[in-house]
Amino acid sequence: MKKDSEILQQKSKIFKRNVAISSLAALLLFGFVFYRNRQHRQKVEHQKAILHQQDLATKAVITAEDNERKRMATHLHDGVGQLLMAANMNVSVLNEYKDNPENFKNITQKISNILSDAIADVRTLSHQMMPNMLIKNSLANALRDLIEKTSTPKLAVNLQIEGLEKEVDQNIQVTLYRIIQECINNTVKHSGADKIDISVIQSDKKITTEIKDNGKGFNPLKITENKDGIGLQNMKARIEMLKGKMRIDSAADRGTRVLIEIPIV
Repeated sequence: MKKDSEILQQKSKIFKRNVAISSLAALLLFGFVFYRNRQHRQKVEHQKAILHQQDLATKAVITAEDNERKRMATHLHDGVGQLLMAANMNVSVLNEYKDNPENFKNITQKISNILSDAIADVRTLSHQMMPNMLIKNSLANALRDLIEKTSTPKLAVNLQIEGLEKEVDQNIQVTLYRIIQECINNTVKHSGADKIDISVIQSDKKITTEIKDNGKGFNPLKITENKDGIGLQNMKARIEMLKGKMRIDSAADRGTRVLIEIPIV
């Protein structure tokens, strides 16, 4: 009897141990599944947030480009279009004055002046689309010219350039030039800085651009949440369209640092 009792006790211990092990295994499995599901949900939410930000940035670029096209269309219609119409009207009456040399000369001179104004308007538009300095020079020289024009006794702008002797895609050149220009303008308008350090370094695979100032700084998240952040969203979206990355580090009284990386291969 005693032996049978011991056997039963032993079996009971084994059963309880197996139940405990099974319960622990089930608990661990449940915890693992819960953790994986939570991780997956967080990943999905993060991806949704990224896609939402990309969607906002893309919409901001499209809106800005639509507004720019409308502005140019208006300029062409109200400016260049009206000038060409005036020139055409004067050309249509030239024959009436072919026997009057003085009037003929006056009208031809008038036509010439009108066409000169139209050409100047078209040139102005083209420079707004593509900076004049980039048309005439390399990106490096265009940036040097920009910094020379921007620097004042109250604002020291320092520029470091490495490796920009190589040919760079025109879209990259215009994007970098405009973004550096925008960053300088933002610094002048809002930061109260007296120093800006800019570096543009080209390697075999990418161009790295850094713009730093010693101004009062700002909260990038708060700026991008309101209409004042459209400029920042535009910059980021344009860089992402070139498969690049942009990071903004800024805080109150700590200045602002903008880091841009754009692949070139």
